[in-house]
Amino acid sequence: SYIDSGAVIASTGDITISALADNNAEANADGTSFGAIGVGTSIADALSQGSSRAQLNGEVSRADDILVRAVTDNTSYADGVSASAGILSGQGTVISATDRSSTQATLGSSALLHDQVTGDISVTADTTINVDAVGRGRQPGFIGVGVTDAVATVDNLTRAEVVSGAQVLSGDNFNLLALSDIHADASGSGGSGAVVDISNANARVSVTNTTEVRLGSGSKVDVDGVITILAQ
Repeated sequence: SYIDSGAVIASTGDITISALADNNAEANADGTSFGAIGVGTSIADALSQGSSRAQLNGEVSRADDILVRAVTDNTSYADGVSASAGILSGQGTVISATDRSSTQATLGSSALLHDQVTGDISVTADTTINVDAVGRGRQPGFIGVGVTDAVATVDNLTRAEVVSGAQVLSGDNFNLLALSDIHADASGSGGSGAVVDISNANARVSVTNTTEVRLGSGSKVDVDGVITILAQ
């Protein structure tokens, strides 16, 4: 959601500029094999990605509260099971759940909030991410060989920013907030139950998270109340 430079808006009430992203990715796999020689494989890959961006880059000549808000709420879930049974049995389970998100709320370099803005001004970027990868393998038989690999990955940017040159000339309270809540979990289980059992289970989690607020040089925030700048 954008209000570009050159635009002039006025309201006797509130002004809200919102960008909302709600993405859900789910993958399920089930591989089963039976025979004197049984081999079962299972591959599941769930990926959620995208961007949510709200920006005010024009003039507001009159308003009560102003809210510039970008929100991301993503879920990525992958689940897989593979099984094989035989005198010689083998299984391979590869499970991956990934989220790549960008959430940004911005007062642009041409933003100008005039002295008839009387309420609170909030620039908020808010991200919630849940990523789960679950892998299971089983290969009963006389000789059983199995590998299970589960990987959960998050690569996130959450940013609230007042760009250099933006001018906030009035208002009550001012809030510049970047908030992220990230959960990533991977679990892998393997075990053949065979007379001769060779199994390996791996679970890996990787989280790269940048949650930040920026108040650019040359920008101006002049309000009557409290200024809150927070990244968490």
